[in-house]
Amino acid sequence: MKGIFLRYALSVGVLMLVTAGCDHPPEAPTSTAAQRWSQLERNDFLLSRYNGIAFPSNKPPALSFHRGHRVTGNICNRFTGLGHVENNQLTITPLLFASMSCTNPELNTLESAFRTALTKGVRITLENDELHLQGDELDLVYTRKWPRSAKP
Repeated sequence: MKGIFLRYALSVGVLMLVTAGCDHPPEAPTSTAAQRWSQLERNDFLLSRYNGIAFPSNKPPALSFHRGHRVTGNICNRFTGLGHVENNQLTITPLLFASMSCTNPELNTLESAFRTALTKGVRITLENDELHLQGDELDLVYTRKWPRSAKP
């Protein structure tokens, strides 16, 4: 048990060190990309559907967009990276995950597909409170954690 905790703490520490220098936004984005990012920034989303099927979980995977183009979240493991939106494509590079093994095989599969798709880029659409991410073999629908009308 101590070994697992130590590995987790070390993984989180390495993630924090690696991303410490990543607070700088990428070079000046186009006005459309900047506008798209401003719609995402400071929003948290929870996974509601995975490849067309409702995601059954009392603790769904999360995806959060922050200032400076930082993206964080969790599936089985926590992840972080820098998000870039261009031509309705979202990429997260570098996309860094803590390296704990998932006990749930479905989450393991989702995490692997998510990592591959977001590194290559996925089509992104935001309608009302639903965020759609579509890749070659991945279709994710996230719901805004706090709907616009309820956000403080």
